[in-house]
Amino acid sequence: MNEQSTTLGHMLSALFVAAAGYVSGDYVTIIFGAVAGSVWPLSAADTKTRIHSAILLFKLVMTACALTGFVAYLLEHYQAVPAARALAPIAFGIAVVGDRWVRIIDAVVKALLTLIEAVGKTLTDRISKLLGGDRDA
Repeated sequence: MNEQSTTLGHMLSALFVAAAGYVSGDYVTIIFGAVAGSVWPLSAADTKTRIHSAILLFKLVMTACALTGFVAYLLEHYQAVPAARALAPIAFGIAVVGDRWVRIIDAVVKALLTLIEAVGKTLTDRISKLLGGDRDA
């Protein structure tokens, strides 16, 4: 027969977790998603000590906590995605991006400029053909 291994400490911690989950609500979901997502950039980071790793983890989780609500609101408002179901994936994605925000924004801006340049060149070529600008004299 197995001995009972549940102690008063186990029962109190289970009650505390249940109460904290009810009180904290969506922030626990955001924090779990952010911690899971921040492991990826943390594994690729060149951290010298555990303190540097802890600071990077804290920074990534706090960034996800700060931005997740806004992104969830935008998704719910414009795409009709329920915010309660999207919190963990959004926090995960924000934490995975990590410190690469500047590089991602630069890449998006370069792609948009290239697209605008290509569209502009195509429009000018078509307009010149329409007006007869490429006729030989």
